[in-house]
Amino acid sequence: MASEVTIDSNAVEPAKIRLRILAMVYDGLIILFLTTVIVLLIQALLIGGKEIPPEHILNKILKPFWFIPGFFYLAYYWRKGGQTPSMKIWKIKLLNQEGQLVSWPQALIRYITAILGLGLIFALFNKKRQSLQDLISKTSLVATIE
Repeated sequence: MASEVTIDSNAVEPAKIRLRILAMVYDGLIILFLTTVIVLLIQALLIGGKEIPPEHILNKILKPFWFIPGFFYLAYYWRKGGQTPSMKIWKIKLLNQEGQLVSWPQALIRYITAILGLGLIFALFNKKRQSLQDLISKTSLVATIE
């Protein structure tokens, strides 16, 4: 299914850093919106829509939840076709080292290592423009013509 798409990863151009940043910002806004809606729905179901004080135990339980929708949003699109909606806009695709779509473990590793976007600094000094998350998850962001 996901591994059926194959592209010669040696024959493609690495995605430009400015386009990666733009895609990250767009995806970040989508993820923030989706996560806010989900957390507000959970909050409404659990405590009737009242505001949770910062010291409340439920607040501590819900905080890590903010990272879960982001992972599933990104991993779904990365596994489906290698591109989130914003990556399609900026003509960027995520592939593994074999030029195929990423696996679930690669998506998870990439997400965990890319949460703050600081790994992108590595791409400035790497000939293939690979970020820290690219190197650790054995993936690459490449430019597409689609």
